[in-house]
Amino acid sequence: MMSRRDYLLRKAVKSNVNTDWDEHKKCRYMVTKTIRNEKQAYCKQSVSDNVGDSKKIWKELHNILPRKASASPSSISVDGKVCINVNDIANSFNEHFTGIASKLVEDNNGMNSGIYKWIKSVSF
Repeated sequence: MMSRRDYLLRKAVKSNVNTDWDEHKKCRYMVTKTIRNEKQAYCKQSVSDNVGDSKKIWKELHNILPRKASASPSSISVDGKVCINVNDIANSFNEHFTGIASKLVEDNNGMNSGIYKWIKSVSF
């Protein structure tokens, strides 16, 4: 199935015809769907094979699930300045997300939408 998807991609790139691209997209969708379904079936089977033995279930879960959390950014650019310190990065994100409502109100001052009136009435 994957080799067919790859073949259709090469064909679509070479011909640049919409029907070829549509056929490739359909095949790509089917490959993705099949992989997703097979992963789900594998996970269910792994757990059901080890029912009653919590040690084996946890071993399988550790094999299936990712072990590491995603890393936080090592630096960000705020108003032209690069922040490297972890606390500065956290404070920059905090200022951005806590001030976004008031910035929306300022940017849309002429709008009389109910949401903007509500945002203006709420004190942060």
